[in-house]
This record gives sequence, C-alpha cells and structure tokens, in this order.
Amino acid sequence: TGGVWLKGRDLELRWQPAALLRGRIAVTSLSAAVVDMARLPVAGKSSGGGGLAGRLSAWRVDVARLSVPELNLGAALAGAPTTLNLAGAAHLHGFARGGVALKATAGQGGADYTLDARMDPQTVFASLRAVEPGGGLLARLAGLRAQGPLRLDATLAGPRGGAALRFDAALGAARLSGTGTLGLNPRSPRADVVFDLPALAPVGALAGQVVAGSATVHLVAAARDGGVHLALSGATVLTAGPYGLARLTGPAGQFSLDADLRGRVLEIARFDASGAAFQLSASGRMAPAAVNLQMQLALPRLGAFFPGISGSAGGTGSITGAPGDFTARAVLTGNAAEKAIPSGPFSLVFEARHLPRMPEGTLTASGALENAPLTLDAAFARDAKGGVVFSVRKAVWRSLDARADLALAPGAALPTGTAQLSIGRLDDFARFAPLPLGGRVAADFSYSAGKILRLKLDAQNLVAARNFGAVDAVLTAAGPAAALAVRAQASTRALGPAPARMALAGVVDLETRTATLAALTASWRQVDARLRGPAVIVARSGVVARHLALGVNGGRVELDGMLTPRLDAKVSVQNLPARLAGLFMPGLKATGTLAGRAALSGRLAAPVGQVSFSARDIKLQAGPGAALPPVDLSASATVMDRTARVKAVLSAGAQVELAAEGVVPFNAAGAMNLHVAGRGDLRLLDPVLAARDAMARGMVAADMTLTGTPDAPLATGSATLADGSVQDISTGLNLTHMTARVQAAGQMLTLQGFQATAGAGRITGQGMVDLGGAGLPLDLTLDAANASPIASDNLSGSVDAALTLTGALRGRLLLAGNVDIKKAEINLSQPLPPRVADLPIVNEGSPPPPAPPPPPDVALDLRVSGRNQIFVRGAGVFAELGGGVHITGTLAAPNPEGGFELIRGYVSLTGKTLNFTKGSVSFNGAGFMPALDLEATSTGSGNSTATLIVGGTAAKPVMTLSSVPPLPSDEILAQLLFGQSTTSLSPFQTASLAAALAQLSGVGGGLPNPLDSVRGALGLSQLSLSSNASGPPSVEAGRYVAPGVYLGAAQATNGQGTQATVEINLTKGLKLQSSTGTSRTGNSSSVGLTYQFNY
Repeated sequence: TGGVWLKGRDLELRWQPAALLRGRIAVTSLSAAVVDMARLPVAGKSSGGGGLAGRLSAWRVDVARLSVPELNLGAALAGAPTTLNLAGAAHLHGFARGGVALKATAGQGGADYTLDARMDPQTVFASLRAVEPGGGLLARLAGLRAQGPLRLDATLAGPRGGAALRFDAALGAARLSGTGTLGLNPRSPRADVVFDLPALAPVGALAGQVVAGSATVHLVAAARDGGVHLALSGATVLTAGPYGLARLTGPAGQFSLDADLRGRVLEIARFDASGAAFQLSASGRMAPAAVNLQMQLALPRLGAFFPGISGSAGGTGSITGAPGDFTARAVLTGNAAEKAIPSGPFSLVFEARHLPRMPEGTLTASGALENAPLTLDAAFARDAKGGVVFSVRKAVWRSLDARADLALAPGAALPTGTAQLSIGRLDDFARFAPLPLGGRVAADFSYSAGKILRLKLDAQNLVAARNFGAVDAVLTAAGPAAALAVRAQASTRALGPAPARMALAGVVDLETRTATLAALTASWRQVDARLRGPAVIVARSGVVARHLALGVNGGRVELDGMLTPRLDAKVSVQNLPARLAGLFMPGLKATGTLAGRAALSGRLAAPVGQVSFSARDIKLQAGPGAALPPVDLSASATVMDRTARVKAVLSAGAQVELAAEGVVPFNAAGAMNLHVAGRGDLRLLDPVLAARDAMARGMVAADMTLTGTPDAPLATGSATLADGSVQDISTGLNLTHMTARVQAAGQMLTLQGFQATAGAGRITGQGMVDLGGAGLPLDLTLDAANASPIASDNLSGSVDAALTLTGALRGRLLLAGNVDIKKAEINLSQPLPPRVADLPIVNEGSPPPPAPPPPPDVALDLRVSGRNQIFVRGAGVFAELGGGVHITGTLAAPNPEGGFELIRGYVSLTGKTLNFTKGSVSFNGAGFMPALDLEATSTGSGNSTATLIVGGTAAKPVMTLSSVPPLPSDEILAQLLFGQSTTSLSPFQTASLAAALAQLSGVGGGLPNPLDSVRGALGLSQLSLSSNASGPPSVEAGRYVAPGVYLGAAQATNGQGTQATVEINLTKGLKLQSSTGTSRTGNSSSVGLTYQFNY
C-alpha cells in the first residue's frame, strides 16, 4: 500500500552462488546508477517464524562493494529532496559479529557522512562523522530549522559491557559534547553519559531567545525490574534569560530526576529543581489511562524576580485525571511588601476542570499585595462547540479597577457584553514589568449582537518603551459591526530624536474584516505624509491593500495588492526627495529625487516580478563630496526565485559612466554572474583633493565580470589607467604620463604594468593581490631609474630604486629594497621676520579636528645610500653629505641605522665664512622633509669653544649658538667670526656682528641667493663667495666630474691667489685630497688622506 517507494536504474549484482552451500551470502559488488527512495516501506503482517531477520541470523553476509552514485531521498523521507553519493561495504555474521563501512556525500553544499563500525562478542567499535551545511539532512531529520552548519564527531570503543563513548556536536555556534560509557549487553543494557553545553547563548539563539550561561547533565539509565531506571542530574549557570529566569536560577541552578519507565508508564519518584530564588519538587505517575502529579513551589525571595519587592511566596499544585479529561489546581500564598514595609498575606487560587477540550474554572485572589488590598474574582468556560465565556466580577488593586462580562461565540470576530478598565497610575505595575511603565489608561467597551458597538481607549502620558517618549493617544469606535466608525490620534514627544504625530479616520467592517481609510496624516522629523484618497485594507485570509496612496514631502507613494499570505502587489514611488534618505543614513545630506516601481508576486520569502528604480540629480550637501557633480542612477531588475537579473547605469555628468548587468543572488551563498563596465575621469576628484593641495588626472576604465558567490567572488576582466598624473604640493610629489593595467582572473588581481614619468626618469611596477587567500596576500614590486618623484622648493633630486611590498592587506606588510640617491638638493627656506606670527584659526562652535588615522601596519627593511652629491643650500648654508641608512622597524616607529654624514660645507654670516666641522641629514618620518644637524665649531682664547648649529627641517631651519664655558650670544658669535672677544672688535667688526645676530634671528626676512641661479645655469655643484678674518674675499666653484670625484677651483677677488682642488671619496669617511695653486707667498701643492667621523 502507499504506492511505489523504491525505484532503481542500471542495477548490477555480482555474487557467488556456491557460497550458499557454506551458509554464506557472498556479494562481490552491488551497484545502481540511480536509486529513488520516496519513503520508508509500509510494515506488512508478520508471517511468523521470527521473520527474515530471524532466518538470516545464522548466515554470514558479505558485501564487498556497495555503490550508488545517485541516491535520491524524497521529501517525505528527508524533509526535502536530497541527493547523495553512497559507497561502502558490509560483513555480518549474525547479530554478534561484523562490520559496516559507509560514506555518503552531497554534491551541493559539501555534506559528508562517514560511518565505520565493527563488533564481536567481546568488543565494539564505531565512528561516526558528519559535516553538512545549514538546513542539511541530519538537521531536517532532527527538526532543526537553523541555517547554521552542522558537525558531528562520535566514537564508541571498548568492551561490549562498557564501551567508552565520546562525541562532539556543533550546530552553527551552538556546541554539545559528551563522554561516558554504553553497555550493549542485551541482558543488561546501560548508559552513563555526561552532556556538556559550554555556552547557552547560541542554543537560545536557535530558539529565538536571549540566553547566556552554561549547563551540564548527567544521565544514568539501566535495566531494572522489566523496565528502565532513569537517574538524571545537572547544573546550570544562567546569567541571562527570558521572563526573569536568570534572576530565579542564578549561577548555581541544580536539578535531578529519579524515575522508572516500564512500557508506557513513567513513575516519578522525585523531581527536584532549585536556583537562587526558587525550589520546585514533583512526584507522581504518568500512564495512558491516568495522570497523577503533585508539585510544590517555594519562592523565598520575591525581590530576585521583582526588584523593589520584598517578601516570599510558596504554593502547591496538582494534575489529576485522564489525559483527555483532567483537572489542574494551584494555590499560591505569600506576602509581598514595597520598600521593606510589612504587608498582609495574599492568596491566589487557580482551578481548571475538563482540560484540555472543555475547560472551565476560576481564578481568585484575596489579601494584600504591597500593603494594598487585593481582590480578584474571575471565571471562564469553553463549551464543546468552541464558545467561550469570561467574566471578571471584580478586580481591584491600587489604581486598577476592572470588570468584564464577555462571551465569544464560535466563529465570531468580537465578543458580546461589557468591559471596563481603569488604571490611574501605570507605575503601580512598574516593579512587575520588564519595561518601564507610566501614565494612565482607561477603556470602555460594550456590544450586543446586531446592535451598536462602542469602544473608547484613552492613554495619557503613556510610557511603555525605552526608545519612545510619553504617548498621548485616543481611539474611539462607534456603530454597527458592519460599519464601525473609527477615529484615532496619537502623539509622542520623542520618537527617537524627534516628536511624532499621527491621526486617522475610517470605517471598519468587522464581519468582512475590511477597513476603509478616509483620512491619514503623520509627521516625524523631516517626513510629512498624508493620505491622497480613500484606501481599503482587507484582513481576512491574508492582508490586502487597495488604492493606498500617500503624499510624502511633495512626492507620492502608492501600494495596491495582496501582501500576505502570498504576495501579489504593486508599489510605486514618485518624486520622493532624496534628503529623506538621511533618516536611514545619519549624516547624509543630499538633494535630488527618487522614484521607483515594483510588481511582485509569489511567496514572501522568494518573490518574483519586476522592479525599477531611479535617482536624479543626487547631490551631496555636506562633506568633501559636496563639490562633486550631481549623480544620476537608473536600475531595473527581474526578480526570480531568490535571484534578480539586474541592469543599472550610473553617471555623474560627463566624467563618470558605469553600467552593470547580470544576475545577483539574495543571499551571500547564491551564484552570481554580473558584468560591470565603465569609465571615470579623475578630474572628478578635484573638489576632494584640492582641499589637500593635491591633484589627480587621467582616465580609468573597467570591464569586469563577477561570478562565484558574494561570499567567494570570482572576477575576470581588466581595469586600466591612461594619461594619468598625480601632484601633491605639500610633499612635492609629481608623477606624470602614468599608465596601469590590472587584470582579474578568479580571485587573483594582477598589476600587469604600471609606468610613470618622474622628472627625467621613470617608475615602473607590477604585482598581485590574492582575494581568496587568508588576509588578502599582496606581492608588489616597484622600480625607479633616474627618477625624480619629489620636486619642491625644499627638496629635489633623482634616485634609482628597487622596492618590494609583500605580506597581507589585512595583516602585516613588509616594505623592503634599496634606494640609491644619485643627487639630492635640500634648499633651506628663508625665515620670515619674527614679527610675523602664525595664528591658528579656530571657528567658534566647531568640533576639534579628528585625530589622524594610525599608519598602516608596515614593517621596514630599506637600505638608502647616497655616496655624495647630497647638497644642503640656502640661508647662508652650504653642505655636501654622503652615506647610507638601513631603516628597520615599522612605518609608525622607524629605526634608522647609519646616516648621511658631512663631506664639506660652511655657513656664511655677513660675508664671513664658517666651515662645518661635522653634520648629518636624516628623514624622521615626517613626510619627505629632511631634518638637519650641521655644526661649526671654533676654539678661541682661554680654551673656550664656540659652536653654531643648523638644525630644524629644510622648511623651518633653526640656527642656535652655544659655547663651553657658557657665553652670551654676541660673545659666541664674535669668537666664531673674528676669533676674539667683543671688547676687542673694531667698529666695522661690531657692525658686522650686529648684522650677523640679526640674520640669525630672522630680522629682515630673506631673499633668494642670486648665486644659486648662476650655479644652476652653469651646471656647477658649488658656487659661492666667501671670506675670512685675514684675507680678501674669494670666489669658489666646483662640480662632480665622475661618481665620487670632485673638481674645484678658488680665485681671490684681488687676483693674487688661485687654487685647484681634487677630492676622491674612497670609502665612507675616507677621502683622497690634492690641491695646487698660488698665493701672495708663492706656489703650493699638497696630497693627503682624511678620515672623518661623528662622535
């Protein structure tokens, strides 16, 4: 009966018939290309003789190979159609010896099930492993609707009388593990297992509840007196839970059960549960014919459940009778006081008979609650046809006064009778409610069948939610049930950040469950909505809206069609102001209009239909994007089963065009196939970059196809940059003629070629990013040849470089390589006069500027070298340096080793020249601005030492004076310039000294040195005019004629002295020097080695 339950195709059986003579069924191979199993077979009548299992128990069965590549399980069997690839083998000898090995996989979703089991008369071994995605086979069979993946690992090994059991199961984030023993002896089976739930929060999430804590359960089950004895014990730690359970149970909940199960009869010797604020015990018997349970409850501290209440309560309860007609009775007594003020006792009695089909009973209460009289007298009944009668003869406590006499006929939409409710102070109940309560409520209802219904509900200063302000609301209804005139208005002082108002009027037909809206207005923040015409809402077998049209801030929103249980509706939006988007995206201020249409049908979870959307002249009004041109967007989609075929076009004037077309899923695991193409002009960024003194040019074009899933996207195509350039005035960065191409293949992005012109040289690069790798692995290389990427008033030069950037974008990166400085010019800015003050401007009321973001996590391994031709010029300073730096550490905290040391140099003050004795230049991480440390020292009479230091940065150089022993600034400068005290200076020297002090302090500002223009035009490395205290001024000039080889010449202005100099840099700090020339005293020549180091 029930039709065909099993079908197969291409079945093949290979076996050995001769083995039957030896009592063995030997199957070499059992296979089928396809097996369809719609359901389990219907059990037939037994023919006696112990059945097939009894007849086969003495046979040995061997199946060497089982193969079903396509096993289709029907929805009636697996909860949903499921296809498995099944393979395995089995060897059985009766029911005491054998082994089974099975493996099943699902092609979609990655499900994998493996079973390996063996046993003999003394031992048993079994291993089960299952891995499946959310909503898989095992989850459906267990009735679990959660979508999280399921994982199960279980082993059983050891003697059959007490094999060790260990298992670990996870469903999403929920986890259950256990250990124990199982006795599989048929005469004395037993189990002793400990279950552990380390975290209740994920388990509560599966049930839609907020729960936090942990639990352990110990189960012992053993055969006894023809049945099974159950001993259960456990402990819970509950830190959060619904209905105040966390306060009742607390961190030390305990429970235990001692019971016997014989057939279908459960004898409960004792059940106990306790926690921080309760004790519960029960005992009794549950059988198919009768139930008799007795329970006791104690609540020693009501304050644990209702904060602000003190006292205790306790009660008894019973359930007696047949399962189809039983009686439940409960009595609760105690005392509850407010603020520790003594209160009289209360008593609450509940009794219900003829449960569960035709219950009737009473609920009464008397005594005092929180020192206020309590009276409750209520009764209820339900007849065999389903009619219900409910009456409250009296309910009085504090400001509560309620009475009701109501009857609900079978199939009726409204009860008949009268009811009145008045609560003058809702805060009387605040201590018993999980939410804050306040205000007052009054309700009056009356209705007789076929006559006028009257209802009035009035709420003033109602507080019932933390995110709402006090609510004032009035609802009135009057008229026959088929034409009930309804009016309502409500207002709140705070709905989120702003007040809100709503008013409506209409007619309700309770018999057909239809409402006709005649008027509706609502306002909140920037939204003003008004009904544009009569609308009908029908709520019979579902919800249907007809001709619902709202005017919203000059726009229009329309809805027409069925919303539940199936969808068949049309929605349109016209001329909706884009500024309303700021309600859902705080901080967004935009102008423009939004419009759209949708026609959808089918299931709510998987609708189908057409959707279109457009946004016109969308322009941001705040932030860096305020200067961007308006944006237009148009999109359409054909919605299918959990996917949509979309087509969208975005444009921003003539500078951006982007189009997308293809299939996108509604979930992150669905398949997609989306083609994206477009172009953009980098001029679009001008309003944003201009505020940072930067500029970008070029055209970006992209042509990509995205496949895979949103969780694991795959891309094919390319993106290119043509005719690009980048300029940053603050740093001097200037790259032109930039081109780049990025190729996408799967989850790999490859930078196939990057080129840029930097001055007279070039920069090239290539590399890759793996979007599928852990942390997004990155591998980029950058090469520079005679490149001058930095050209500012303070720094220029050319470099060769070979750099790599490797690591992970979501982890740590490493910047490594070599930089060879071929030539560098560091030009010192002329100081402003000291009377010009730099005044920071702070606008009143403006927030402080945000802190700069931390630099990326980049480790450094850079070697920067410059053998020579690193020049420092300006403000009377000339210096040449060379050397190398090894930079380690991180971008946030670099650690340089080495430096660029002084080769030659001087500082000129009022025509006097001081040679630098030592110095260095470093880059301290503050952009590309070099830091200076140049020093000129002179030893005067009395072994005093005078020092001038040029420090600061190239943009803000600082000259300071010091001496040993300490001397005034004018005395130090006199020693440096003239080698004598200020008391011995001539009037001309005194005037020169005053001019030098003014130059050091910045008085008079500064003008560019005209010799720098001449030096640059002649292609010289050095050109200067210098003098000393004993001779006439002289002109010095020189340049590098080869790497590390400097040729210089000097000529006195009176024509009486010339000199030629050759310097060869041999190694770091070691130089070969030779000179020849004439002076007033005759000819002179010299050759020597010098070694210089800093100390």
